[in-house]
Amino acid sequence: MKERKRQWLSRLTGKLWQWARRGVRLLIGVRGVKKVLSLQERVVYLRGEIQVTICSFACRWNSFRQKFQQAYDLFQQKKSPSVFSFPGVSGNAKKRAEPARLHVLFVTEKWCDCNPALGLTNSAHNFFGSLDATGLATQEHFHYDEYYHLFHRRPETALLARCLKGGIDLMVFTWTVGSRYNLYPSVLKRIRAAGIPVVAIWFDSAQPWCQQIMKKIAPLVDLNVPIDSTSAWQMTGWSGRRFLPLWTPQDPRIFYDPGLPRTIGISFPGSLAGRPDRVRGLAALKKAGLAVFQAGGQREKPVSIQEYAGLLMRSKIVLNFSNPWPYCQVKGRVFETTLCGAMLLESENPETCRWFEPMVDYISFKDESDLVEKARYFLKHEEERMKVAAKGKKKATSLYHARKFWEAIFERMLLVTDRRKHG
Repeated sequence: MKERKRQWLSRLTGKLWQWARRGVRLLIGVRGVKKVLSLQERVVYLRGEIQVTICSFACRWNSFRQKFQQAYDLFQQKKSPSVFSFPGVSGNAKKRAEPARLHVLFVTEKWCDCNPALGLTNSAHNFFGSLDATGLATQEHFHYDEYYHLFHRRPETALLARCLKGGIDLMVFTWTVGSRYNLYPSVLKRIRAAGIPVVAIWFDSAQPWCQQIMKKIAPLVDLNVPIDSTSAWQMTGWSGRRFLPLWTPQDPRIFYDPGLPRTIGISFPGSLAGRPDRVRGLAALKKAGLAVFQAGGQREKPVSIQEYAGLLMRSKIVLNFSNPWPYCQVKGRVFETTLCGAMLLESENPETCRWFEPMVDYISFKDESDLVEKARYFLKHEEERMKVAAKGKKKATSLYHARKFWEAIFERMLLVTDRRKHG
């Protein structure tokens, strides 16, 4: 009986909420609803601006700065010491062994979608691991989602106190779509005012929601680095001087070709939910009698990053699907696959061909029938498949390795820093 009452109350509450929303729309119209939502966004932004201003002012008093610094130190102590399994990545500023090297502060999410149930963010191997493998800089991590989970409050005060303490040569931050843990944009102004250059890395610059955020964030940081599209950033309307389109860097200690026997014919390590093009492609291959090993989506059939890389190392052909036009993206899987020595078979798009040559470094397909035909052909013609895979691997390892990625950012940031010093 109690369970039925709860269900009934839940349904009644839902209905009342729907009626209330319809009533508001009838009274003030759709435009009125948009104005209310816009006003709410402005209030939230203003509240964040006031909070950051107060925090910044307070941090300049030694007593308050010490208090906030203690909060940051407590956060470092409460963090799991072995959260990242990559050798050498400690994430602790106190373990900085070589002061002569650059020191980078990563301000990012810790978990995929800021959800602990989904495991570690891809930034762990894309950025933390790739930078550590180069030996170009030391690093520490400030995870805004982890901070909120531990202390149940906004992270701006502790982050500002850490930045004012000094010892940071560059701050790299990412934005998580739909997360309430993202930094207030105004805090970026304060960090730059403290003399710390700021780099923003964007995963989905081809998406309209990301372009809207980039329009707000772009003027607040020194450099924006889209890693999924070389041209989508132009929709923001900002100067190219603030943008540096690059690829998705990979940790070479994880993604490489160890020469293992390739016992898997075709694999697709990715999610299918909400991706009709992927579902159609795999269905066409199955109908043609071609088996595909599918696993490894971060939000669907998740595996560890080592297992994911192992799948690529043992695959002859790895499938990839770029988003349909106009939201085409070059996926990180493109570089993961080629670095591991498998042949990439990917849907035609205007982005991947800017990094690799189609039908030479990888094979592109137009539709499902073309996919089936080319998959069958390269499974039968082993020498041709190995030739394409070898060329893709050579280009990835020589042009798109982690060291070149970080060197490109550091070189650009030196120019930006000099420009800021000289006005």
